[in-house]
Amino acid sequence: MAKIIQLIPYDGIGGVEEAARSIRGASHGGTVFSIRWIFPKLKSARKRWATNNLVKMIAVGAQIAREAPDVLVVSLWRAVISGVFAKMLAPRMKLVLFVHNSKDAHFLDFLFTRLALRLANAVWVDSKTAVRLRFKRSPKQPVKVISFLIRRIVPLEVGYDPPPCPVFVFWGRLASQKNLLRALLIFDRICLVRPDAQFRIIGPDGGEEHKLRALVANMGLESNVTFMGSLPFNDIAEAVRGASFYLQSSRYEGMAVSVTEAMQMGLLPVVTPVGEIERYCRSGENAVIINGDAQAAEDVLAILEAPQKYAAMRRKALSTWENTPLYEDSFFAAVGDLLKA
Repeated sequence: MAKIIQLIPYDGIGGVEEAARSIRGASHGGTVFSIRWIFPKLKSARKRWATNNLVKMIAVGAQIAREAPDVLVVSLWRAVISGVFAKMLAPRMKLVLFVHNSKDAHFLDFLFTRLALRLANAVWVDSKTAVRLRFKRSPKQPVKVISFLIRRIVPLEVGYDPPPCPVFVFWGRLASQKNLLRALLIFDRICLVRPDAQFRIIGPDGGEEHKLRALVANMGLESNVTFMGSLPFNDIAEAVRGASFYLQSSRYEGMAVSVTEAMQMGLLPVVTPVGEIERYCRSGENAVIINGDAQAAEDVLAILEAPQKYAAMRRKALSTWENTPLYEDSFFAAVGDLLKA
């Protein structure tokens, strides 16, 4: 029985954590999968200083080396640091570097990701774009693209095309990477024409909530913008009912799991073309692409006045993921290939 461990910094709400939780305890073809958190008691990023404990990262790496799993998959830079030390102490263990973002977060991320790249037996990515933009040279190891379609989602409105309404949603960390300040500026432009517009923002504070609330107050949009906090996925599906658009203006991304979820729900994405988003969101076909704030607002306002166009784009968004394999199947297929190698 092969033992597979995926090491993640802490139990958050991001796509990496959601994907790992979706297969926790799964067993495929003689393999058993488990998640390990470096900081298991940390349930959110509010006390982020606690996750910068380098001694703890090294200690967890040493502990995993003693366990000597058949495969260690490391996701996100803190786990990469632990993985580097684990591989150095247990060289026979297969190390997988799982790349999720198209750029390094900072110097430590840059340094240890490149060290892991030298030590890893395989490189997995959630998008081709992430590896192309992040590394100047292609990794020498096999590179596997892992599908990040975590679950099949039933559309919010089944069987017919609802008319578009100016209700926007976002779910994810309220962090600098997501650039919700820009999303609010675009939303403000829409409100000038459609004062009935609503924006529901769902997710825990990742360091930006105070700025976002201040901007909302400064623009006088308190009655238009609702901060709903962190919600489990089932509650998100209910909280976004009646919405027409998913608004996310990220600075950088990998696969952008929440965008794929929104499209399956039947929400039309209004997104920046970063990471893998630029490959599956097509302007005027199944998405509104943000190239400029004024342009994005104008595109949305035009769609609101054209129900047939909205319906056609919504159907395209819904069909985008129909034939994509699930994360679980893609993950364990890659594990099988690695063990055979």
